[in-house]
Amino acid sequence: MARTNYLSALQTLVEVPFPDPAVRQVLRPILRSFAIQQAALTLARPWRLYDLLRLLSGIACVVAPAWISVGWLPPAAPGSRLSAGSIYLVTIAAIVVTYGHFRGLETRPKFARLIRRAQIPVGITFAALVTAAVAVALVESTNAWLTRGLGAAVTAVSIFMALLALREAALTLTRRRVIRPWAARPGGWPMPPQLAAVRIMELLHRLHAVRTRCRQSRFRAGAVREMETLIIRTDWEIRNAAPVLGLGTAVIADAASKASRLTAHLRQLQVRMIHDDHLHEYDRVVSDAVGLVTALARGDWSQVTTDEDDPHRPAIVVRLAKGILPASVLTAAAIGLPHIPGVAATGAALTSIQIGLAAAAALSLIPVDAPHRDHVLNALSSATRRNP
Repeated sequence: MARTNYLSALQTLVEVPFPDPAVRQVLRPILRSFAIQQAALTLARPWRLYDLLRLLSGIACVVAPAWISVGWLPPAAPGSRLSAGSIYLVTIAAIVVTYGHFRGLETRPKFARLIRRAQIPVGITFAALVTAAVAVALVESTNAWLTRGLGAAVTAVSIFMALLALREAALTLTRRRVIRPWAARPGGWPMPPQLAAVRIMELLHRLHAVRTRCRQSRFRAGAVREMETLIIRTDWEIRNAAPVLGLGTAVIADAASKASRLTAHLRQLQVRMIHDDHLHEYDRVVSDAVGLVTALARGDWSQVTTDEDDPHRPAIVVRLAKGILPASVLTAAAIGLPHIPGVAATGAALTSIQIGLAAAAALSLIPVDAPHRDHVLNALSSATRRNP
């Protein structure tokens, strides 16, 4: 397998137009190390276990919310399953659309791509907790139903967290038994600039293949899409290469900074390809990419020039949690308040508190300054006290 990958990479090396023939001699050992890396990971049992656990967590992220939102409800409750199922579908659609918005993808569901992202299982499982709480409010619920629903949610989250722990253990085993031993061999393991050079060379192969058809929109769009995939993959590999090899905190921070610069530079090339369909501009983009490969193969980052760094955004779950977690907690508190032992299930005071919590949840989703938010809540509280 390593030999096949190496021969394929050499064919790409021959086809890419490098102005300096000596660059090919520099790239040969890099391509060999990269081919060995891919073959070693493919054949390693810990890595296969890691892939299997990723698949299982992907299945769990689809099954768990359905079980939480539908399976625990009593069948005698009229319309309860339909209501909970509708909430589940709306929740999934909202997550897909939001994810597509943040990633710059189209908003139609792309489940094959979404399942491969670790953020999506976590996000959907978290949303299932909200789904269970809202489903309780749509039926004539009791404390037993609420306890059963939240118990199912906690069980599902516990199972999923166990899968995540096993995934991390498999990844740690891969680092210890595969990656670091291979890195100590004479051939070594590709360093961050070498990984970037290999990935950009793959892009050059694609750009060179469609050069004569670059003015046709579908071929240009295909090259731009492949460039987006390469940017995401390269950024991930560069950021994770240093931690995987245990190179230290300073090196890890430096690799992350360089990954941001390289991502911003590649996105500039991407924009140039979108806005100018002339052949000379296409050749300038290819020439710029060739210069990047030449410099990165020698460990030189000076060719990676950008007006500003492309800051690495936090994971989608972190951004979503910051936006909706306060509102979700306040809404869940408003719904579950009557079911807490010792709290009167009816009464003007309880209704006033629930209205206040719901208003606070709504205001937390709107970019309103704290003083204005306080004025609204105080006015609402005064109105509910005057009209019991």
